[in-house]
Amino acid sequence: MSLYKNQKCPVCQEVFADGDDIVVCPECGTPHHRECYKTLGHCANADKHGTGFEFEAEEMSEEKAEDGEPSSAFRPFIMPEAQTTVCEKCGREIEKGSAFCTYCGERQESPAFLSAYSAVNSKAFQEDSGIDGYSATELSSAIVVNTNKFITKFRKNKKISWNWSAFIFGPYYFFYRKMMKYGLLALVINFIVSLVLNGVFAKQLSAYNAVVSSEQYKELFTNGFANSELMAQFSAEPAVEALMPVMLVFALCTLALRVVFALFADGLYRKHVLKMIDTVNKQLEEDMAEDMPMIPQLQFRQNQKSEPLSKKQLKILLLNQRGGTSVFLPLAAFFALQFIMSVITGY
Repeated sequence: MSLYKNQKCPVCQEVFADGDDIVVCPECGTPHHRECYKTLGHCANADKHGTGFEFEAEEMSEEKAEDGEPSSAFRPFIMPEAQTTVCEKCGREIEKGSAFCTYCGERQESPAFLSAYSAVNSKAFQEDSGIDGYSATELSSAIVVNTNKFITKFRKNKKISWNWSAFIFGPYYFFYRKMMKYGLLALVINFIVSLVLNGVFAKQLSAYNAVVSSEQYKELFTNGFANSELMAQFSAEPAVEALMPVMLVFALCTLALRVVFALFADGLYRKHVLKMIDTVNKQLEEDMAEDMPMIPQLQFRQNQKSEPLSKKQLKILLLNQRGGTSVFLPLAAFFALQFIMSVITGY
């Protein structure tokens, strides 16, 4: 604790106290309350990783440290005080009148900031606003990762654009962005194409598998292609030579699908995010009688008898829960597809 005496948690902005459960980012050394880190899901300075940033303790007097805000049972979602506002990019609470967000570094549209930069940055402020009636706070709370890039694309509202991640990862990119409906559709398309190709080239694939599983080439595969003479003999097999154009067809079909996914991913994601915001807004209007207790953070607050959240905070919480990214979903989809393919094809 002595290392972080009088230091503030970058998430809740509260001074660390004796007995606090503190975790430190392994990359930059920034300390957080364990609860705050788990709620945020990553280091508060994650956007600075890779730039050589390292945490440096701030010098703070004891008097200043003791004047900090009282702790809350659930720090990241405390009710905002009069001197706080919400960053229009990341949706987190910052000091009112701040020129820059202390979390994401985004410039803020405050009177003090406007007077300093005047007309020079007026265009930037217009671009920082939301789209089609959806605020930047709503959009960034739902997107979470790469908010600037996607909000810029959403403003252009192009049905066809290019997304390298969708091109590289194919259907699994949609699952990463929690676009379950589009992810399942993309997997079904991939699955059907694979079945059709396996059916069309069933004879060539069966002949190749027979050669691979034969005793003649057992040594070749168990020793990692160490026998060059046997490898040359294997390559000269008619079944192996016949498989080369088949593999080319498979590769071209896969490439074509990836191009389609890359061209339509951004447009579909825009539709997905805006629909998510509409759903959350509707639930807020209907008081979310059934959905709210299902959210762990809100259940925690209820158990601790904490103060209720404002409607804006509830919206940010809901959008963060349902939006953002997931590493588990694409992995689960990948292994599920591999299992189904192995059962159907027998390979």
